[in-house]
Amino acid sequence: MGKYKFFSDAGHSWLQVPAREVTELGIDISKHSYVDRSSGMFYLEEDADVKSFIEAKMGITDDAVYSAPPDLPKIISEWCRENTEDAPYEENSFVRDLEPVSGYLIITERKNG
Repeated sequence: MGKYKFFSDAGHSWLQVPAREVTELGIDISKHSYVDRSSGMFYLEEDADVKSFIEAKMGITDDAVYSAPPDLPKIISEWCRENTEDAPYEENSFVRDLEPVSGYLIITERKNG
């Protein structure tokens, strides 16, 4: 996969991520994110779920967040600049018409060690 895409409208942004990656990383997703079953994609809400996704991609565990360097927000911003791109802006994004994650069962298989 190339860069991850951010989809935005007047109120929010969502990062498009393959469901396979979300499952492999074993991250918890809030009810503010969406899923498109036909494409196998999650649209992770920008304010909480994107941060959890990036931390998991970078190998930052819950324990490490508490002892993380003070420049963690800068590190996350740099990751976004290198690994994401913006999809064309839409006043009313199609993402809002998708199924909220709260109605979707996520089975995670965390990798040990």
